Amino acid sequence: MLLQLQEKYPVALYAYFRVTNSTSAFERYKDGTTKYPFFIHLERLNAQNVEEKLVKIEEDLSKLKRYKKTTSFLQWRKAEYSILQHFCTLRNKKHASEEDVTAYLEAQYNLYGGLDQELFQSILAYIKSRAVESERLTDWEKVSKRVNIRPTAHTLPEPDEKTFNYYKQMFVEGFPELFAVLDSIDNKNEYVSKGIKQIFELALQSIEADKAGWSVIRTSGGSSIIVSKFRSKIKLPRSFRTTSALRLRQIIAHEVGGHVQRSLIDKEEHEYNGYDDTEEGLAILLEQLVDDHFVHKRAMRYFAICLSIGADGKRRDFNEVYDILRLTYRILGYGPVSSKQAAFNETTRAFRGGLPEVPGAVYIKDKIYLEGNINAWKNLQAKQLSVKEFRQLFTGR
Repeated sequence: MLLQLQEKYPVALYAYFRVTNSTSAFERYKDGTTKYPFFIHLERLNAQNVEEKLVKIEEDLSKLKRYKKTTSFLQWRKAEYSILQHFCTLRNKKHASEEDVTAYLEAQYNLYGGLDQELFQSILAYIKSRAVESERLTDWEKVSKRVNIRPTAHTLPEPDEKTFNYYKQMFVEGFPELFAVLDSIDNKNEYVSKGIKQIFELALQSIEADKAGWSVIRTSGGSSIIVSKFRSKIKLPRSFRTTSALRLRQIIAHEVGGHVQRSLIDKEEHEYNGYDDTEEGLAILLEQLVDDHFVHKRAMRYFAICLSIGADGKRRDFNEVYDILRLTYRILGYGPVSSKQAAFNETTRAFRGGLPEVPGAVYIKDKIYLEGNINAWKNLQAKQLSVKEFRQLFTGR
């Protein structure tokens, strides 16, 4: 029954907000051709389709309300389509009001929870500390003047060196086959889609996901890698490129070690959850363990969302958030061009499910990466898991 409903309602909310023209949008925005970036999305979306889906979901909920697992799935899809309904309202208005934006954000808070004010301030403290280290205090002053709250006394939490190195070793011992695939990736000037596909296939074999029906397909649309648990597919855009062996290792560790591996659990034993902040946090953790030293991940994405929704009391449009992030990336050591690219990418992640010209009209789901990762490290810092226990985090057994 659940599989039939997943077939009937296969598209999760974030799938509607996959930006397919990010490269061209950046070039036009950087050159000043456009005042705000224009995003093309992979899935077609219209108000009538959303209304029809909501009616059908209500009908199925009424018929299947005695089945706990199907009800859980349908309620999640209903909440997602409610968010889409608010988004369509925003998009179809010439001038979205503050009330419209608030309703859109409230629908998301109901599904994903609110943002952590203290974490927002901790990110500011982290930026300030990096500004002191890099002697970029002028840029910090510019950032500080544009944000209406002050940093906390403590910067972003992170594991101590001993804990980090211990779990690096746990990764090697817990998943030797997967680690061997990652370790075999040679340094090159560029990795293209065809070669990346082969490495993904080896990674799937290393955790025996291929025996469970998992495969890698190259797609024409989209710009980012998608893991479809329902269809047991890794969707790799033909246009996907990376110039860093480390980044490629991190991507494969995240998608295969984090997401695919946890999907191999017998789904009938578990309740449906539209997302899992613990799983995302652990997938990010594997990215971090591939590196030589601990590096915070997705903090700037969280920062962008907080700035846009007005966690400091002022909602901001795309341009305002982008400009603050551009200065922030300069503080973090990025160059004049790379800071613009990084700022654009992270601001796009916030506004991909919103309207760039409307302050606060953003998609907040990506907040779960940083929140989940910090919680994962807090738990690991408090205990020293055995190899068996570490494996269980990712196999879910």
